[in-house]
Amino acid sequence: MARVEQFQVGPMANFAYLLGCEETRVAALIDPCFEPERLVTNAKELGYRVEWVINTHGHHDHVNGNDRAIELTGAKVAAHSKAIFHVNQYLNHGDTLQVGNITVEVLHTPGHAHDSVCLVADRHLFTGDTLFVGECGRTDLSSKARAIPGYATSARRRHVALVLETCGPVHLYSRSSLRGYCA
Repeated sequence: MARVEQFQVGPMANFAYLLGCEETRVAALIDPCFEPERLVTNAKELGYRVEWVINTHGHHDHVNGNDRAIELTGAKVAAHSKAIFHVNQYLNHGDTLQVGNITVEVLHTPGHAHDSVCLVADRHLFTGDTLFVGECGRTDLSSKARAIPGYATSARRRHVALVLETCGPVHLYSRSSLRGYCA
């Protein structure tokens, strides 16, 4: 069974996560940005051994705590194969990664960034900046989104459909808040 702890961190109000396997006490830090010490301290207090740092994409506001988290835990970094930062385990769409007994499924969701992924673990969904609370994530930062007319809307529809198909409605995002993007 998965335990998830959410942390609002940094000046941009990012979310970072601790994903822990209750049976094995193995954990992953997801996007441990800005305050990695806080996440590591929480993991230790809960009795978890952090083995993975998983990034949903490579923007600075999501990876700036990686080095410190690795220094504190000895964890390995997992991210999409298009990532251009230090990665130990490259991930692609449909791959899985084990965090203890928890299987983390990787969904490649480019648009916000070329290396964006969503992660599904024990019916928990981690979207990075693919989705924001109450709305779809920004796709105007990707050069691909700017270069292909209609890409942003198409990508959003595909991502929302994939999320709803994979997990059903996610409690922070309703179909009404995603109006215009749902197929």
